[in-house]
Amino acid sequence: MSGYDKQQNDSFSSDGFYEYKEENSDGLSGVIEELSTPKTKGYAIASLILGIFSVVCCCVGWMGLIAGAGAIVLSVLSRRHLGYFDTMTIVGLILGIFGVVFGVLTLVFEALLATEEFMIEFEKRIDDLYGDFDVNTYT
Repeated sequence: MSGYDKQQNDSFSSDGFYEYKEENSDGLSGVIEELSTPKTKGYAIASLILGIFSVVCCCVGWMGLIAGAGAIVLSVLSRRHLGYFDTMTIVGLILGIFGVVFGVLTLVFEALLATEEFMIEFEKRIDDLYGDFDVNTYT
C-alpha cells in the first residue's frame, strides 16, 4: 500500500448497492474531520464582553475583579480553541487585565478608607486646606 495501511470494509447496503468504506489505521480520518469543522469564536466574544464589563465595573471592586478574571480565563480558552490570538481575544485579555488591576486598586483604596486613622488624617488635611467650611453659609 502507499504510505499507510488501508482497511477496506466492503459490504452491501440494505438497498443492494455496493458500499466501499475506507478507514486509515493511523487515524488520519479523525484529523481531517477535525480540521474541516469550523471553529467558532464564542470564547473570544465572551472574553471581550467580560473585559468591557470589568473595566466599566472596576469602581465597584469585586465586580471588576471577577469579570476581569473571567475575561482572562476565556481569552486563554479562546487561544486554545482557535489555535491563535485573534483581535477580540487580545482586546478581551487586555481589558480583563485592566479590570483586575483597577479592581484590586479599588479594593485596596476602599480598605484604606475603612480605617479610622486614615479618615482622621484625611479630615485634618481637608480642614487645613479649606479651613472651617460650613455648607449652610453658602446656601
